[in-house]
Amino acid sequence: MAEIDLAQARELTTASELRVIEAATEPSLAKLSESELKKHVAQARKLRDKWNDQATRQRRETQQLQGSRVTDDAGRSRAKADLFGEALTRFETRLEQGAGSEAASAAPKKKPITKKRRVAAHQEERAVVRKSLTQATEDRNRASAAGSTKKSAKKKSAKTTAKKTAPVKKVAADKAKKTATKKTAKKSAKKSAKKSAGAPASALESTAEAVSKKAPTKKRPPKFAPSGGISGRQKGAKASAKQTRIDVSGLTNRTRGHVSARTKRDQGRRDAKG
Repeated sequence: MAEIDLAQARELTTASELRVIEAATEPSLAKLSESELKKHVAQARKLRDKWNDQATRQRRETQQLQGSRVTDDAGRSRAKADLFGEALTRFETRLEQGAGSEAASAAPKKKPITKKRRVAAHQEERAVVRKSLTQATEDRNRASAAGSTKKSAKKKSAKTTAKKTAPVKKVAADKAKKTATKKTAKKSAKKSAKKSAGAPASALESTAEAVSKKAPTKKRPPKFAPSGGISGRQKGAKASAKQTRIDVSGLTNRTRGHVSARTKRDQGRRDAKG
């Protein structure tokens, strides 16, 4: 393969055409993948055919004008056609060698993560988390159950010991209480006997009178007033009788009586006027 003159290519081609020629040079050609090589092959073939046709048409036109088959007016178009033809051969040979496939395999493209794959990965993560949480809760429940059994066993043992010791303590307490009451009763009987034996009859009488004086007596209100007035019982009886009359009449106040008197007074005024 002949070398490509980039300086000549810059003079003859446009910016888009120059990119195709630059891709056919040696440093850039080794980096192209298979798909990129196929793309450049199509572009180079298209440009080569275009400028071949342009050069042929220009050559025929100049031959007709000059009346001669020898002419050099289509030299620029022919140079461009040869330039793209060289690029095309470079791309094709590189594609046949399989360098493009090797480059593609060396740098494989990552598959896009689809929604299905993302959901599956998320479900796996959640399953792992749930499993760990359930294991932790089971361990905690086992520990709490073991602690509760220990506490219940301690309580049962304490209750049994308390039941065993309670009757013994109760019997001892009852015996102590009975003996104390017997002793106090004996002491009080001895003291009362001593006092009654040594005290005279006059002293006993005086103590009985003092007790009778100190005892409180409830005073009742008199049935009748001493000076001819109304006693407390009579006032209560009158008030209760008045209240029963009011209850029987169905009136709780004297408003209705005032209303009836007012109507009578008004009628009297009208009669007086004539």
